[in-house]
Amino acid sequence: MRLMIHKNLSSSLSGPGVFSGRLAKCLSEEFGVQIVRKKPDIVLCGISMKRVNIEAPKVFRVDGCYCDVSVRNYRTRNNHLRRAIQRADGIVFQSKFSKDLILSILHPRKIYRKKSAIIYNGFDQSIVPDVQPIDKDCDWLFVANAKWRPDKRPESILRGFLEADVPNSKLVMIGMEPPRLPMFNTEKIQFIPFVPPEQLYPYYKAADALIHLRYLEPCSNSVIEALSFGLPVICNNTGGTPEIVGNDGYAIPCDEYNFTYHRGVVEVPPKQTAQAIWDCVNDGHRKVSRPDLDMRTVAKGYLNFFAEILDAS
Repeated sequence: MRLMIHKNLSSSLSGPGVFSGRLAKCLSEEFGVQIVRKKPDIVLCGISMKRVNIEAPKVFRVDGCYCDVSVRNYRTRNNHLRRAIQRADGIVFQSKFSKDLILSILHPRKIYRKKSAIIYNGFDQSIVPDVQPIDKDCDWLFVANAKWRPDKRPESILRGFLEADVPNSKLVMIGMEPPRLPMFNTEKIQFIPFVPPEQLYPYYKAADALIHLRYLEPCSNSVIEALSFGLPVICNNTGGTPEIVGNDGYAIPCDEYNFTYHRGVVEVPPKQTAQAIWDCVNDGHRKVSRPDLDMRTVAKGYLNFFAEILDAS
C-alpha cells in the first residue's frame, strides 16, 4: 500500500503532527506501508480550509469542530469542516465524543452513509522500559501538560493541587512559563517551558499521575502517553478524555455539556480537583496497563480501515 499523509496533517507542530509522525513510522516499519509524496493509493488528511486535490481515495482524521461561539468566524470555519467531511471517502474519529460532537453541531447528512471508524491516538509502548526517570525527591509526583490557555484550565490544576496539599508532593507543569501570580511561586510547583515530546518521557516515568482538565478534549496525546507509561489520569468529565481513561483514572464531576454551542470555559472548583487528587493518593501508587493504546494496535486499526476504503473504491 502506498500512503500519503497530507501536509495539512503532517506539517502541524502540535498534536496532529506528532501523532501522524508516529503513525507513519509504525505503518512503514511494522507493516511495510510505503509513505509517499506522489501517486498514493490512499491519502490521510487533516481538516483544513483548503480542498485536497489528489486523485486517490481520501480518509479524513477528525478531532472535533468549532463549538465555542467566542471563537472568531466559528460558523465559517465549521462550513469548511462540513464540506471536507462530505467530500471524504472515509472518516476516522479520534473518539466517540468526537463523532457525537460532529453529528450534533455540523449535521452532515452524508456522513450517515459514509464509512467511518473510531480510532484513538497511540504511543510506541516498546520504548517505555528503556526510559530513565528523573530523580524523584518526593513521595507523590503529579505532572500536567498544559499551556496558559483557557481551555486547558491550568489555573484549575494549580489551585486544585495546592488545595489538596498532599504531604511531600510536587507538581510539574510542562509546557508553561511561570505565571505572575505569587501564590504559585512555591517549591511544590515546577514550571518547564515547551520541550519536544521525547523529553517529557522521563517525567512520565517518574510520576504517579497526570492531571488533565482540558475542556472538550477529543483525544489528547498527553493522556495517551501518560496511560502508556502506566499513569492514572485525573481529568474532567466531558470530552473524549474520560471516555479514553475509563477506569484508569479519576473523573471530576465538574462539567455539563450536551453537544451544543457554548461560550467560554468555566474553571474547575479547587475542592473538586483536590478530592480527585486525594482519591488517587488513597489508592496508593497504582499503575495502569493499556495495550490497546500501543501504536502497533492503533496503526493496525488504520491499516484495516484503509483496506476497507480501497476495497470499496
